[in-house]
Amino acid sequence: LEEGFTSLEQGVNETSDKSHLEYNTNESSPLKYSISKSHRYMESVKSVLSDVSDVIVTEGIVKHEELGYSGTVDCVARYKGELCVIDWKTSTKPKPHLKDLHDYPLQAVAYAGAINNDTTFNFKVQSALIVVVYHTGSEAHVHWLDSDKCQEYWEKWLDRLNQFQT
Repeated sequence: LEEGFTSLEQGVNETSDKSHLEYNTNESSPLKYSISKSHRYMESVKSVLSDVSDVIVTEGIVKHEELGYSGTVDCVARYKGELCVIDWKTSTKPKPHLKDLHDYPLQAVAYAGAINNDTTFNFKVQSALIVVVYHTGSEAHVHWLDSDKCQEYWEKWLDRLNQFQT
């Protein structure tokens, strides 16, 4: 793993019907993985974590002032060397195809758009990763949105936002 990424601790917050993975970094300890509630979530996601490095943001509030929306991005880090928004999802049903994700890609590109518009962030992201983790321990499904796919979903996001705001 690249320098600066030395710990990724994970927990599952099951306070609602949809579980949510939380991520924290700690630069003073060796890389370790821990998970509360279910070891099976960890089994599901462990193959993805080796490709994640240089975590910059975890559970960060993002706001797009010009378009008037905000949210909390799960993570901004490098995946296989490329800086991206990472959106961690849990599911009881397999979601092997992008079409199975419904509006998750819109959410991921909305976070990216907010980050890219916010001058408090000193970086830009052009891609997104949606990782669907399973309570059964089945291998997580990884959905990569390259810059072209992000642009396609960004246009859809703008249409959706326009419908909501009018």
